[in-house]
Amino acid sequence: MTLTASPEAPAAEPGGGSGVLEIRNVSKAFPNVQALDDVSLDVRPGEVLAFLGENGAGKSTLLKILSGDYQPDVGTLTMDGGALRFSNPREARAAGIRVIYQEPEIIPGVDVAENIFAGELPRRGPFLDRGELNRRVDAELSEYGFQQALPRERMGDELSSAQRQLVEIMRAVKSEMRVLALDEPTSSLTEEEVEQLFTLVRRLRAEGVAIIYVSHRLHEIMQIADRVAILRDGKLVMVETAANLTEDEIVRNMVGRDLGEVFDRHPAATDRVVLDVRDIKSLWHKGVSFDIKAGEIVGFAGLIGAGRSE
Repeated sequence: MTLTASPEAPAAEPGGGSGVLEIRNVSKAFPNVQALDDVSLDVRPGEVLAFLGENGAGKSTLLKILSGDYQPDVGTLTMDGGALRFSNPREARAAGIRVIYQEPEIIPGVDVAENIFAGELPRRGPFLDRGELNRRVDAELSEYGFQQALPRERMGDELSSAQRQLVEIMRAVKSEMRVLALDEPTSSLTEEEVEQLFTLVRRLRAEGVAIIYVSHRLHEIMQIADRVAILRDGKLVMVETAANLTEDEIVRNMVGRDLGEVFDRHPAATDRVVLDVRDIKSLWHKGVSFDIKAGEIVGFAGLIGAGRSE
């Protein structure tokens, strides 16, 4: 499936205007774990701010506080000077904050149109006003150029990973959205779909939306982010303009030391084969062959459904 995005709008000045969302001295603890420790950060309009950190650094906890799934133990959120405190995700969405997680929430038994307007379906008396719903969906899809990529009559359980992400994004952009957080949005997308997602992100940035982008793919961060915020062990350890950083500097701040100290030096792989796999065929594989040598680390890469886990 190929996404077709509208032409990219002119770029806005990153971080223009006052801080749309201010996070001040936020802490959150769970049993035996200090997930966030005195985190203060501004999320600015017209900017892509990357949240980076190792697994367990606190990124997901901070997103869940912004989405209303968690409440901070200490600290405040403010927008335009007004205090925010969300007891549930509906309140966060009403304030203009949308968080799109890695696994989008899609209703399988209804079509794209109803998925996009879930919870806000137009009605005529007690019944769904299908004509009005279709008009609204067509207008939204036309605005962002996604009519062919996302047919409104397709059922939720028939959608690809990229289409599911797109449904979530369309839910967000049709509302009065001011902050959009994307959690690992490209984990199941092709390179072409990633570029089309970036086109949409840049357009939203140009329209003044504040965008939080979470990813472990540093080459994406260097392409799309204006600023980088790095969390480590629940603490905010760096906020810097992305253009001022290299990937090595980002990793060094994520782990807290040089990479040479993280990975022990070991002899190069030998020629001794310890696992020899030849011509594996299954429901998921067609003639897969490889070998692994002593002292070697082999990585399996591929999109969701490519056959790695199987």
